[in-house]
Amino acid sequence: MLKINRGCCLAFAAIFLAGLLAGPAFAQTKGIIWQEDFEGYAGEAVFPAPAGGEVKNGLVKAGVGFKGGRALAVDSLKVNVPLAAGLAEPVWVQCRVKAAAGSRQLNLNVSTNLFVVCWAKPVEAQKEQPAYTQLVVPYYDGYRIYTPLKLDDAEWTTLTFKLDPVRHAQTTWVNDTVMVGECDLPDQPLLSVSLAFGGVPDKPVLVDDLSVRTVKPADLRDRPLYPAGKPGRLFRFAAMGDPQPGLENYNVELHQFRRAVKQVNESGAEFTLILGDLVHDGKVDTTYQDLAATAKSFSKPWYPVRGNHDAPEKFKQYFKSELNYSFEHKDFRFVMLDAVGGQEELTAEQLAWVEKEFQAAKTKKQEIVVCTHVSVWDDNLRGVSPYMQIGPESKAKLKELYKKYNALLMLSGHYHRGPWLHQEEKMSYLVLPGPAWPRNSPSSWQIFDVYPDRVEMYTKQVFLPYDDETATGFINIPYQSWVNYETLRTGKDVPAKLHFPYLVQGPLVIKRNVR
Repeated sequence: MLKINRGCCLAFAAIFLAGLLAGPAFAQTKGIIWQEDFEGYAGEAVFPAPAGGEVKNGLVKAGVGFKGGRALAVDSLKVNVPLAAGLAEPVWVQCRVKAAAGSRQLNLNVSTNLFVVCWAKPVEAQKEQPAYTQLVVPYYDGYRIYTPLKLDDAEWTTLTFKLDPVRHAQTTWVNDTVMVGECDLPDQPLLSVSLAFGGVPDKPVLVDDLSVRTVKPADLRDRPLYPAGKPGRLFRFAAMGDPQPGLENYNVELHQFRRAVKQVNESGAEFTLILGDLVHDGKVDTTYQDLAATAKSFSKPWYPVRGNHDAPEKFKQYFKSELNYSFEHKDFRFVMLDAVGGQEELTAEQLAWVEKEFQAAKTKKQEIVVCTHVSVWDDNLRGVSPYMQIGPESKAKLKELYKKYNALLMLSGHYHRGPWLHQEEKMSYLVLPGPAWPRNSPSSWQIFDVYPDRVEMYTKQVFLPYDDETATGFINIPYQSWVNYETLRTGKDVPAKLHFPYLVQGPLVIKRNVR
């Protein structure tokens, strides 16, 4: 793979830019910083190295381009593009590539003066798996997301990168699909972009339509990060499962919670629910302090319940003075119930308090949402363990109360799976994942839009735009891979233990009871 100079030297920027402007295919169109479509060359021409770049065995050929025009067949190519100082709008980098016939391999590297944005590299054939190329995107301190890049010798692959110097974030598309988004760029000025391509020896890669611009490519769908909401919406709130820094990697999980907080603030949510296990090591004060300090960045109120990893006294010290409490928002009552599993029964006082809250909600004609760490619904592949269950007597009593008072929704975490949905006697049970490395589920938080007749839930993956109707999969962070929702729902080509028919991707619509 080619090595790229990550910091484009400003000393030669003016000379280099002048060289770019003199290129045969450069068009000084508004918003175009640099582009090359190779159509300005006659016959089969040798492609000259751009200023500050490198070319090895590069020939511009006719009839082989993206739309039948010209393209560059090259063993290796490197291009450096300087950017204007103080840039305050997104930069779009796009290229079209095709592997040489029979090679199905491509080396690609995209970087800025700040950061390596992505690279693609060949993966050798292994047991029952042919050779392929994977797209690699770093997202935090050496951690990377790997996505298979399906190269077709007969088809072009379009790669697009959005670099946002204001939000300090990058997004990567393969053709029209967002593969990775919301990855961090350092909080520094964006000064340059570098692209490099390399084919397999004696099998050059085809490259076409290179561009660096400040306007979105016209043929690209840039999905919004959050749903816009529909007419008649009453309010929006956010919810997430276990933040739990220390579950796998303390710094990564704290970083992902920090990312989720930032996204919640941007989404317009009026408050946030956190469904327990705010920490992993419940004996260490610094874990509570770090989580509390990060949660202070919420721009609107946040309401946690205790998880089994959260020591009761430390939870009250750092997060909430009460283990059982409620709050009202417009025509909803949120009942925050301390239930942490291990088949531990709720006390008589807790159950009496729950009924008192339900009665108050009924009097005020409020919808009831119950939030706990562990769900009353445990008839699923995770709930079979006593560790995952509320005590049987408490479970039966709560279900009785839900039915008696026409409760709408129960939200829980604990599983590090989801979002999982179960509906029983007009009660909807939702188990939510969180930002802390859920398995076979998106690392995410959920958006709830409340309307007079319904509640709509959307999944916001921390590394992708929100899941709309076109979303087909998610990044499975613990295994750094891409997973299809339908595969886990249907059980096709997955082991029985990974078959989750209750997995939903959203938008999920739950009809309201009280109107």
